[in-house]
Amino acid sequence: MELAFTGSFALAAWQVLGRLRKHAAKIEENVNDGLLLDQWEDECKALVAQKRRSVAAMGKGAAASGHEHIWDDWNKKKLKPAQKIQLVTDVADLAQWAGGGSWVPELKSEGPLKPWSKYGTKGKVHLLQAADALQFNFGEAARAQAELLAGNWLWQVTEALPAISAEPIRATAPLAPLADLKTRLSTADAAVRAAYDSERRSQAAGLKGLVEPLAVAACARRMQVLRVLLDEVGLTPANAAAAVQSIRTELTSPPLTLTPAEAAVAEQKAAAAAAVGAEAEAAVAEERGARMAEIEEAAARTYRRALTLQASSPSHWHASSDTPALHRLGLLAALLGELVACDAAAGAGGGAGAAAADMADSVRKLTPQLRIKLSEAEVARRTELLQALTPAPPAPAEAEAPAAVEAEAPAAPVAEAPAAEETSPDVAAATDGDGAEATTNTAAAEAEEAEEAAEAETSEEAEAAKEEEVQVEEEEAPPAPPARPTPSAAASELRALLEAAIRAQLAAAREERRAARAAARAEEKAAAKVKAEAEQAKAAAAAAAEEEEEQAKVPEQAEEEAEKAEVEAPVAAAAAAAVEEKQQEEGELVSVSLEVVQAGVTVGLTVTEEGGVAVSIKVSESVILRIAVEEKQQQQQEVVKAVEPEEAVTAAAAAAAQEEEEEEEEEQQKAAVAEASSDESLAQEAPPSAPEAEAEEEKAEEPEEQQQQQQQQEGEEAEEEEPPTAEEAVDVEAVKSSVEAEARARAEAEKEAAVMKLQDALEALRASVADKATKELIARVNAATAATEAGADGAPDAGARLLALEAQLRAAGAAEANALARAAADAAARLTAADLASLDGSSAAAVARVATAAARVQLTGDALKLEMGPGCCEVLRRLDGWLDEQLKAAADAAEAAAAAAAAAAAEAEAEATAAEAAEGDEAAADPSGDEQPKPQPQQPVQPQQPQPKPERLVEGRRLVSELLSEGLVLLELPGPSYRKLQILRESVDALDPVGGDGAVQHRLLGTLQELVGQLGPIGASVDARLSKAVATGSSSNSSSSDAAVQSALGGAGEEREKLLAVRNTALAIYQALTAFLKTETRSWEAAKEDLAKVKEAVYGIKIERRAATLDSGISGCRGVAERCAALAGGLFGLGAGSEEVKAAVREAAGALQATAEKAQTLHSRLSEYISFVRLREHALALPASAPADAEDDYELSMPTLEEMMARHGGSGSSSGEEGEEGQEEAEGQLSWLDLAGLGLPPPPEQPEEEEEEVDEETKAAQEAHDQALSQLQERLDGWHAAGLRLLARGRAALVTLGGASLESGELALSADPGLPSAKSLLQLTAERLARLQLLAAESVSGANSGVENLLQWYILVPPAASEPLSAFLSDNNHFGLQAGQVHVCINDVRPPLLTEDMRVVLEAGGARVARSQPGSGEVFLALRRSGALAHMRRAGVSCLEVAAVEDNLPARPLDPGFLGACTAAGVDCAAKVAVPGVQTEGPSALPEVYSRYLGLLGTSSHLLPALADAVPAIGTYYFTMSYVRKVDELLKKQPLALYRLAPAEKVPPVTRGSAAVPAAAAAKAGTAGAAAAAATTAGAAGYRLERRLSDFASPVMRAYLGCEVRLALAAVDVGSEFSPVWGAAPFYRTASPQAAVDALLLQHTRWVEENGGAVGDEDGVVEVGPLVSYGGEGLAPIVEGKTYDEAYVLELQGFSAQSSGTSSNLGLWALPAVALSAGVTALRLLGGAAGAAGRK
Repeated sequence: MELAFTGSFALAAWQVLGRLRKHAAKIEENVNDGLLLDQWEDECKALVAQKRRSVAAMGKGAAASGHEHIWDDWNKKKLKPAQKIQLVTDVADLAQWAGGGSWVPELKSEGPLKPWSKYGTKGKVHLLQAADALQFNFGEAARAQAELLAGNWLWQVTEALPAISAEPIRATAPLAPLADLKTRLSTADAAVRAAYDSERRSQAAGLKGLVEPLAVAACARRMQVLRVLLDEVGLTPANAAAAVQSIRTELTSPPLTLTPAEAAVAEQKAAAAAAVGAEAEAAVAEERGARMAEIEEAAARTYRRALTLQASSPSHWHASSDTPALHRLGLLAALLGELVACDAAAGAGGGAGAAAADMADSVRKLTPQLRIKLSEAEVARRTELLQALTPAPPAPAEAEAPAAVEAEAPAAPVAEAPAAEETSPDVAAATDGDGAEATTNTAAAEAEEAEEAAEAETSEEAEAAKEEEVQVEEEEAPPAPPARPTPSAAASELRALLEAAIRAQLAAAREERRAARAAARAEEKAAAKVKAEAEQAKAAAAAAAEEEEEQAKVPEQAEEEAEKAEVEAPVAAAAAAAVEEKQQEEGELVSVSLEVVQAGVTVGLTVTEEGGVAVSIKVSESVILRIAVEEKQQQQQEVVKAVEPEEAVTAAAAAAAQEEEEEEEEEQQKAAVAEASSDESLAQEAPPSAPEAEAEEEKAEEPEEQQQQQQQQEGEEAEEEEPPTAEEAVDVEAVKSSVEAEARARAEAEKEAAVMKLQDALEALRASVADKATKELIARVNAATAATEAGADGAPDAGARLLALEAQLRAAGAAEANALARAAADAAARLTAADLASLDGSSAAAVARVATAAARVQLTGDALKLEMGPGCCEVLRRLDGWLDEQLKAAADAAEAAAAAAAAAAAEAEAEATAAEAAEGDEAAADPSGDEQPKPQPQQPVQPQQPQPKPERLVEGRRLVSELLSEGLVLLELPGPSYRKLQILRESVDALDPVGGDGAVQHRLLGTLQELVGQLGPIGASVDARLSKAVATGSSSNSSSSDAAVQSALGGAGEEREKLLAVRNTALAIYQALTAFLKTETRSWEAAKEDLAKVKEAVYGIKIERRAATLDSGISGCRGVAERCAALAGGLFGLGAGSEEVKAAVREAAGALQATAEKAQTLHSRLSEYISFVRLREHALALPASAPADAEDDYELSMPTLEEMMARHGGSGSSSGEEGEEGQEEAEGQLSWLDLAGLGLPPPPEQPEEEEEEVDEETKAAQEAHDQALSQLQERLDGWHAAGLRLLARGRAALVTLGGASLESGELALSADPGLPSAKSLLQLTAERLARLQLLAAESVSGANSGVENLLQWYILVPPAASEPLSAFLSDNNHFGLQAGQVHVCINDVRPPLLTEDMRVVLEAGGARVARSQPGSGEVFLALRRSGALAHMRRAGVSCLEVAAVEDNLPARPLDPGFLGACTAAGVDCAAKVAVPGVQTEGPSALPEVYSRYLGLLGTSSHLLPALADAVPAIGTYYFTMSYVRKVDELLKKQPLALYRLAPAEKVPPVTRGSAAVPAAAAAKAGTAGAAAAAATTAGAAGYRLERRLSDFASPVMRAYLGCEVRLALAAVDVGSEFSPVWGAAPFYRTASPQAAVDALLLQHTRWVEENGGAVGDEDGVVEVGPLVSYGGEGLAPIVEGKTYDEAYVLELQGFSAQSSGTSSNLGLWALPAVALSAGVTALRLLGGAAGAAGRK
């Protein structure tokens, strides 16, 4: 036990210590790595200090190659030690790949680098040194060989066109032409601007010279001076105003009257005036008659409307209204009265029928709202009467007579009933009103009532008997139809009916109230009587007791009675007042109880209707009045009033006084009633009988108390008859009259207002008609004046003319001051000489004064407004005449003044002499002195103003003459036109189009543009003025020939010459201005716009890797060339007469031509480059940003084998002749190997009929074809045998490039492509290799000899696919192959990704270089790095076949024919190629690939020839081991050889200092965080370094190896050997994976049919397993004579596995099978030959 325990303990201790040692070693390793990195940084700093290193930062080589960003995070201390180690390891691996650090032992290994932890300190330092020294200039190395590789014509169709490699190089091709274009454009821009500037300066200078004669401002200044001068000489507004006032005075104060001199003319004038007045009065009378009828009708309508509105007011008829019924009846009676009136008017022939109907409608609406109770008969009668308010429609002729009889018969009884009903209420009312008289003689009334009752009973019985007899008769006789009363009768009867019902209803209400009061009084009397008796008994008992007490308390009783009397007096008065007040407010009182409290005494008083009073007294401290009132409809209530003692006494006294007064009035009334009754009794009969007298005596003898009670009872009965109520007191007629009066007042007011308006309108009409008649007379006078014959028919007489002219003059006098003179002048001008002759002297003189003053005023007004414009010449001429007249008047005035002075001197001498002679004659001399000054005030025509100076008048005439000599003034253009010409002159003078301020010149150009469009009307005005002048001269010349006229003609000729000169100048200005503006606004603006667009287009051209941008640049280049040509064309229109401008134009045209040429050059460069960019976008699977232009009828010719051989130097090499001479001749050349007979000559056409003879030429062709076919069969047999011998010795090996994953994540090699057998691509290849081993062994050693040498199979996959693929093979026992012959090798060659500027970048974590997937050309480096190449040497492999398309379903791995052909030809490398121009046995996607590239590039692309020259390879290559060794040596010496720049997507961006952030985030978040960081930092498109396997089998290898390389291209049937399942998008797309399956099954079906088998369905297929047949051989013994109904058959698979695919023999291959089976007869023969060879 102890030993076991000890051993267990020792084992546990040993395990713990081992784990601790490992952990410590790990910690030490981490610590050592951190120290090592720190020491490395310190060592770098030390080297810098020793000047053995330029910088201390990590990445010396990266900095030298412009890749500082690789180590940026490292140098900024943003990376952790683990990240640094990862980065160093990755960069060192990149250095090994690039051949850097050859001096580092760790990088010399042929395999990949080991993990960092596997190296010692020295090895780690070496890795650090290699990483630090690596230069990342991989992009430059690839660019250096891009052009060489781009020219390679061997193109693997699953990859991009080889030409795409030149895209990075061609990107720089447009840069230099673009820079040259910009330089040329700047020169051309300056030259064009200089040319236009010269032209604009020249045009502006010429225009300034032309506008110089436009002296509008100078003429305007002269006219301004002239206006000032005219003011000085007397043409002033003040003088004109005085003249206007004199004209108005003359015409209006008093009104001017043209008095005829002859009596006859005066009579004519009076007659004309009377005719005008009569016409006006007639119009007024007619209008008054028409309008008054309308006013009367409107007043009637207003009356009816107002009456209806008042009678229908809701305040009376609403349900809540308290308007009495009789009042409403009065309203209704007003409507009925108007209805009767309207009906009467309608019956008299008036138009009031509609009004009567409206009234009837209103009555019908209001009658039901009276709210009275009617019996059924009354209601029926009311309905009939309401209907009768509207006249009945006319009855037919036959019914007129009976209707009349019926209307007459019942008229009397119908009318009597309402009358009786109408009178009864009146009688009742009278009776009610005389209630006092009815109650005086009660006894007599009772007796009369008894007698009447007896008589009534007897009469009632008789009447009842009569009524029964009448009813029997009426029942037996037929009832007479009721008559329809007239509307008037119906209205009267309706009123009576309604009034009777209302009054009956009021009487019934009165009787009900009377009965209620009587019953109440009876009850009260009974209660009072009982109470009185009880009180009397009680009082008697109390009286006895009180007598005893009173005897004992006599003094106290006296005092109490006094106090009681004092208190009861005011209390009684207050109680009476309260009772009366309560009666007035609340109505009838049943009983009143009163309590008065004063100074400790309480008095209770109860007053009843019978007059009884109950008093109770109680002592209290204050005076309080309490009144309890018992009413009919309410319970007892208590009203309390607080009264001060003094106030209570006062109120009680007042109440007592009032009560006494009321009692006195009652007694007086009773006495009056008694007297009246006594008088009535005395008047009626004799004194009462004895019994009555005794009764009266007994009554008189009754005690006084009973008499008082009887009197009180009689007073109550008298009070029982109450006065009429408010409802009963309504006077219906008064209501009706008031309503009618108010409505009539409103109608009268409206009528009065209408009449007043009518009077005003009639006055206006009278004036208007008179004015119109006067105007008509004036028009006739004017027409007669204009007539050629004075005595024409219809012409007004002289008096009428004078009346019309007088009216015109008076109308002129009423004009405004500014228009008075012109109106007066026009009116005076209408007076003819005959008119003036017919006037008396005063009228003629007045007209003359008016005309003279008006002319002076008009001239003054025209002179004040004198400006250049229409009519100015006429005003100037008038002024010239007036000035001339003023000069003559001034001369005459001077002469008169001199004569007057001489006369005055002589008169003075005579006066002096006379004075000396007789002083007494002074009195006589005074009258003579008075006579002399009299004429002076009688000269109103001479204004009292200073005479103008003659020199000013002369100056005015000079100014006028100068203005009339100016052509601009003679034009008489409108004022705006002159202003435009002035603006034109100023604008042209300010023009400086080149050196002036831009804003100012722009404004001037805008002004000139507006003016040039307005010069047309000005030119038209000039032509019209010139035509007028010419016409005036011609008419004057033809009408007169005296000297004065000739002088005038000479002036007119001068005027025409001046106008012509002005016209010519204006035309020249217009032309020059139009040309200048055209240059400025059109030519120059268009040139600037073109230059701007050219600049925009040129500077908008961007050399980007985007087809849309380049296409825009190409369009821009075209636009630049077109606009340069347009600019050059515009320049040729400049410089018509200036040499300077012409020279500038020539220079600019040359510069534009050079610019256009540069644009064409850039266009060609961009057109070339855009094809590469389109290929790049296609390679990146991007949508076409700018589709290429393709011609619809363009067809790309697919090359045939002969064409391909001719283009690539393979003529005569397809024979494959063996021998040294043939090999020497083929050395250094390309060998073409025809493995499918694609180069056979076509068979000749056979004759349609068998009997037809075949010509010699057809026979020769057939023989040639047969001979070629025989030779081909021999070559194929030899190549196939040679290949089998090679395979039998195990000298050939297969290399498969795989590892691609599908969208599902499954590896393509292990996925099920969809075959009926459900075999994967790996299984198919393995079984084909197994079949080949067996065929090869049997071909050498015989049947059943067994396989001696195994075929080696190397599968190159990425590291991630290595383990899954190995496991898949192991799980399936390598599909019949031995594990030692299947090698899964890792292809870890991943070149770095590059940005568009050829810079290497890091991944998102910042610790790895971003890399791409390996290309097909990495196979040689991968074979070396994985050790497979060494294994091949050990296995004795002499040649390789590389399958670069892993999903090629019908592929023939290690094809014996292909290997034998290559071996026989002695080539170093070869590739299987397709011939696009030859129809294949199976379906092919090559035509679709070519069509897609054609649409992508366009028909004008320069890459189309390269596409036609390209030889499409299907991905199967042959290499000899010696050639592989040469390539391996090349790659060791030149690690970057044959690398292309291929487009890549999602290249991370180049960042500085940002890698640590996503790295840290990824470290915290784990894998998901790393993926997110990588996604967020994924960049745009860039480049990847790519090697292609096709380059190693192309002539380009001769340049790299420096020796001759023997190449061969094996043409195969692409339809039978190439059909990828999934394709390689976007380069080679397949319709679907099923298409490849269908192609393979169709091929297998053909094998079965060709070997004697068949399928059950003509559209069915069958699958042949590779273990049974590799290429269709050996099937005859199995399938001959058999029919297969299923696609999967065990005997055709070579083993007994159950089918996991479809068992049906039908599929999607049916349709292509029919088409393909009938298409290729020659290839079927060839297939048969190949099958025979295989069987051998």
